[in-house]
Amino acid sequence: MMAGDSAPRSRPVTVADESRRMKARRMIVMGLANVTRPGAAPALFLVLVTLVMGVLSPNFVSISGWYFMVNESISVALIAIGTTIVLISGGIDLSIGSMIALGGALSGSLLLHGVPMVFAFALVVCVGAGVGVVNGLLIVGLRLPDFIATLAMLTAVRGVLLIWTHGDPILGYMTGSYSRIGGTTKIAPYLSVPILVCLGIAVISAVMLQKTTLGRHIHAIGGNREAAVLAGIRVSRVKIVTYVISGVLAAVSGILLAGYLTEVSPGTNASGYELIAIAAAVMGGASLYGGRGSVFGACLGAVALTVMTNLLQWWNVDPNLSDVLVGVLILLAIALQRLSIVVAERRTPSSRVARPRTARTSGGPGVARG
Repeated sequence: MMAGDSAPRSRPVTVADESRRMKARRMIVMGLANVTRPGAAPALFLVLVTLVMGVLSPNFVSISGWYFMVNESISVALIAIGTTIVLISGGIDLSIGSMIALGGALSGSLLLHGVPMVFAFALVVCVGAGVGVVNGLLIVGLRLPDFIATLAMLTAVRGVLLIWTHGDPILGYMTGSYSRIGGTTKIAPYLSVPILVCLGIAVISAVMLQKTTLGRHIHAIGGNREAAVLAGIRVSRVKIVTYVISGVLAAVSGILLAGYLTEVSPGTNASGYELIAIAAAVMGGASLYGGRGSVFGACLGAVALTVMTNLLQWWNVDPNLSDVLVGVLILLAIALQRLSIVVAERRTPSSRVARPRTARTSGGPGVARG
């Protein structure tokens, strides 16, 4: 190059280049939107498992294998539904694991003392509703953060259970009827009572969230609490209702789990289930920031987590690794949600102004205000 020559110029950006860039950006946004769509991630995982294990171990993904894993996941799916409802409202419920254990222990103890099954289960459901009311009152009455209030209830309920039972397992309460209710006995080929119960509750919950005034209020509170208050929504009452629903579903899950396991160990039964329920709900499309969630997505998330646990057992992996994977899945799901929001905002800058603040933006996580 001669000294007098000018430096080479970069090729000018043409209309075709800009068009290709815009097309690539749209594909990224659409891909993130599809992955973060409620229920998409666990559904994709289940499809991949079916394809891969169909080659490696056909029995694992046989009809019998899927029935076993779905039936096993029901107790988690039920509390994942309750957790989804609470998350949509902008809250969080960490007490459900202890409530499951208490519900199972109460069911077994009442049956051992000759209480008719219907009355025993009804009493357990009432106790679950009562725990939900206490959680709600602590949050809206004492203005405690949801995390703190439900964490305290988690410890208190488990402590009461251990004091009552002295830590001794509850055995000998199983009957033929309870075996069918718990899912250890089929009521039809590849069909159990827990599966029917979960399907019924999922449909009712989905209709409630999408088609009723209560459901619209739950979404409104989680999306923008201040706007919900200005719109005349009775925020405190709706918050209490969400925790009652969560408590009732935890009690039902405890009843079914006690029938499935055929015994209740007060110290370890359902320990850590609250985090598994949160993972299932978030994998299913729920947002920890409120205003978003899917009932059927949460159920798919519960099934996906159960399948993952069974895969680890099939591969002879340390069972403790499942706890690590649950934490990783929660972080990954939240990261994908945040990434999809950032990409959407960059695509349409005006959305930063239009997107409403969540209930947790100005008062810390889970603070009940108004």
